[in-house]
Amino acid sequence: MRAVLPPGGRDGVPGRIPPGRNTAALAAGVLVLTLLLMLLMIERIPAARAAESADVVSIAGWELGNFRSSNGEIVYCLEPGGRMPAGAQREPALVSELPAFWTTSFDQTGWSGAVSSAAAGGDTIRRMNYLLSVHGATRDPRAAAAVQLAVWLVRPDPGTDAWMKHHIIWAETHGAADIVQRARALASEARTNAVPVRIELPGALELRADDGFRSGELSYPSGTTSVTIAGARFPDGSTTRTIVDGAAGTVAWRAELHADGWERKRTVTAEGAWKVSKAQWPDSLRLHPPTVDAQQRLGAGIGPGQARREGRFEPTSLEHDERFEPVLTTRVPQVDLIRERDRFADTVTLAIEEQGRPWPWRMKGGEVEHAPVRAEGTVYGPFAQAPVEGERVPAGAPVAARATLLASRGPGEYSVSADSAPDEAGYYVWVWRIRGDRQPQDVRSAGLIDPEYRFQDRFGVSEEQHRVATALRWTTRISADGLRWDHRGFSDRVTVELQHGAWLRDENGDRIPARIRLTAYGSEQRPERRAEPLRMPPSSPPRSSR
Repeated sequence: MRAVLPPGGRDGVPGRIPPGRNTAALAAGVLVLTLLLMLLMIERIPAARAAESADVVSIAGWELGNFRSSNGEIVYCLEPGGRMPAGAQREPALVSELPAFWTTSFDQTGWSGAVSSAAAGGDTIRRMNYLLSVHGATRDPRAAAAVQLAVWLVRPDPGTDAWMKHHIIWAETHGAADIVQRARALASEARTNAVPVRIELPGALELRADDGFRSGELSYPSGTTSVTIAGARFPDGSTTRTIVDGAAGTVAWRAELHADGWERKRTVTAEGAWKVSKAQWPDSLRLHPPTVDAQQRLGAGIGPGQARREGRFEPTSLEHDERFEPVLTTRVPQVDLIRERDRFADTVTLAIEEQGRPWPWRMKGGEVEHAPVRAEGTVYGPFAQAPVEGERVPAGAPVAARATLLASRGPGEYSVSADSAPDEAGYYVWVWRIRGDRQPQDVRSAGLIDPEYRFQDRFGVSEEQHRVATALRWTTRISADGLRWDHRGFSDRVTVELQHGAWLRDENGDRIPARIRLTAYGSEQRPERRAEPLRMPPSSPPRSSR
């Protein structure tokens, strides 16, 4: 490369070397100027070669088709009416927006004028990506021309309308109507298929419990990547499970209630993460920008991609309450008791309130253990008359005995004996109570029974009554010591004395009569007092009276 000196001085007059300047100085100046010119020329060397026409159709002198970029990729013009890419292209880069452009152009169709377009992005870039990815690789010149025209059709702008209309008419009237028709079909295809993908959020996690809240299932929707459970465990003992295939499904869980002591409430909570992806055409292109700003931008598609969305599920919980309300019914195993011998006894059947929560239990040492319940029984009496059934114990009712039952086997029958036996005749009746504030300490601490809970069975229930017979003592005295031949009737006076309590009365309030049987024995000798009569001969049967 050579540097050329100017032909004259500042005024245009042919110059000469000023006096006093030697040849060495002149040589140094020429060298500096040459280096500057070389640096300027190096900076203007393009980074790559210019794109070359590849598959092109000439429509009456107007060439339409694709190019091969300097890296060998098939590319298309992205700016309708832009100047031809005569210069080199820079390194390609991914873009999601094309800048606005303004230019003047003229070509063999007779067009000459300004062309402009606003910046393009979003759906326009998405449709271009679809066209260039699906159809852009063709090596058929007419197909390539249709793709090029379709790329411009999906970038409409008032500033390019006139240019597009002019060139479409030119193509239709110069033997390329099929190219225009195919381009319009491709543009319509791109608008239909290259649409933004809407990713629906997955459904919710769902918990279900059974077996008294000791087991259940966690259901998760498609897209789930992991689930975590608290308050329970999965069958393998873990609390987190990874979902590999992303398909919807269920996983079982188990909860060990009361493992560390009686507990009233248990909450099982499920959480999880999800990730959903769906194929889509992204709004991106691989842009080959020109080194000369005024020239056409070239682009290639990047193909389909995946739209992804991820997040966490809203936690879902199930709460189980173990608080329960025990109730009972009773029936005495023996109604008639012998005074001072038979103890008061009752058979108590414990259950739970109808429609109530189950009786809490746990596994301990391989066996089922139920929460213990304390019930307190009181025996009221004696009463001379059978008590009338009612809700409340009458004021002043005497207490004959007490008993306490600690039901540790859960619902079912329990046999209970009181702390004493009856010492008086009369009617006796059991009344049972369950109080929340008198339960065993561990049950109270856990709150398994409401401290304010009260249960009391009815007073005077017939199945809960004992009876001790009236105790009588009597003496007799005959009315006369001898008998007359004209009046040989026997006569005796009985004196009755009440012993150990009241004389029992029936439902009408009348004393229940005592039946005494008297037997008169005859003997040839004066009888002696003894516990049992002597055996009488057959000829002398005894006479009885009542």
